Amino acid sequence: RPPTRNLRFAVDWGQSMGAVRCVAGVLIGGKSARFGRPKALEPLPDGRTVIAHVLGVIKSCSDALCIDDVVLLGTGQAYKLPPEFAGHTQLADCAKGAGPLAGLHSLLTHAGDRWALMLACDLPLIQETLLQPLFSMLSKEDSPDVVAYQTDLKRRPFFTCCTLYHPRILPFVEQSLDSGDYRLQSILRAVATKAIQPSP
Repeated sequence: RPPTRNLRFAVDWGQSMGAVRCVAGVLIGGKSARFGRPKALEPLPDGRTVIAHVLGVIKSCSDALCIDDVVLLGTGQAYKLPPEFAGHTQLADCAKGAGPLAGLHSLLTHAGDRWALMLACDLPLIQETLLQPLFSMLSKEDSPDVVAYQTDLKRRPFFTCCTLYHPRILPFVEQSLDSGDYRLQSILRAVATKAIQPSP
């Protein structure tokens, strides 16, 4: 697909975004091997866990961003989630050892024709103002396959776990799983990705 053009329009976050609908998925299946303990359950200074913070941010902007479903990605974690999260649907990874790519596959399959917002569980600084620019890049006239924040790293040019994905890229995800290339960066290079340069 040809690269998308720059989109210049403002979204009034107090109004509905019409036909744009989204499901949000939070990755919780990691082993947290380098961290040494479950990242999702790490307490923040205000006493909440990191995952509670992430889910709280999603909830606070769900109406403005037309997020009509929130799921947890991964069921093989070595820790038990607190009862407060029992109401969220958990989607099992489609393959073991495939990392976030397996979670993305499950999320896109679940999404149907909706956009999919995939977030890591360990984002203690995430705020609603970080999500709004992702959705502002969507339009009926010129819609990318993926909307992601850009990094300054050549080998990892995109932030892949605070990103909007469209289910139309599912064939690319399945191809990567079949080939054993589990890098989300490869997916974003292969499809029409709209990159946002983050402000300071």
